[in-house]
Amino acid sequence: MEGLSAREMDALGEVFDLLDPIDPFADALPLRGSVPLGWSRLEFEGALGGLAGLGLLAREDRTGSLDTPERAWVLTPLARGVATLCGFFGEAL
Repeated sequence: MEGLSAREMDALGEVFDLLDPIDPFADALPLRGSVPLGWSRLEFEGALGGLAGLGLLAREDRTGSLDTPERAWVLTPLARGVATLCGFFGEAL
């Protein structure tokens, strides 16, 4: 957690906000998915790249809707631990 900048901490919180609320263990966001309010695409992708450098996110090739391949940001187990420590979500996780 010491290596996280304030902006990366905000971005990690936004990642959890963007995950599927019906399936909280669906741990991937499309690489070209939506961008949270108040962020430019470049700024958000830069913060996600910083999170990847810290081992909190990884990029993977996955099958998207209509069986099309897509690149996605995927949470690592470390990200869930950091999110728990930061209080991004309740005890349900």
